Amino acid sequence: ITCTDSSFDELLKLVDMNHQLACDPEAGGCGKLNYIHHILSTPPHIFTV
Repeated sequence: ITCTDSSFDELLKLVDMNHQLACDPEAGGCGKLNYIHHILSTPPHIFTV
């Protein structure tokens, strides 16, 4: 993805926007799908998707 109008964080949100994982029932979770939120304080030197 190349877009000079967006920050790295915004681009990562686009890539990972629909990524969901289920709550782990073995850890007391409900098993329902939930969206994953990632927070980066600084962009990595190398990023591979």
